[in-house]
Amino acid sequence: MCLMCSCVSSPNTGAGRVVGEQTEQLWAEFKRILHLTRYMSAPNHQATLEAMLDSISVRKQGSLASIIVSQHRELLKLRGEWAGS
Repeated sequence: MCLMCSCVSSPNTGAGRVVGEQTEQLWAEFKRILHLTRYMSAPNHQATLEAMLDSISVRKQGSLASIIVSQHRELLKLRGEWAGS
C-alpha cells in the first residue's frame, strides 16, 4: 500500500495508526529464535534479542532508501492520474 493510499483510506492519521503491521512482522522474526533463548541466563537472553534487533535494523535500513523512492514514484503516478481526470 502506498503512503498516499494509506493516508486516504485511514481515518486516523499518524504513522503508528496507519502502519501497524511492522509490529507483527517484528514478532514473527522473533518467534524464530525465542525457543532458543528460553533457557538462557537473563544477560544472554537480552544480548541475543538485542543482536536480533540490530540485525533486523541493519537489514531494514539497507532497504529503506529504495522503499522511499518507490513509494514516492507511486505517489507521483497517482497524482499524475488525478490531474489527468
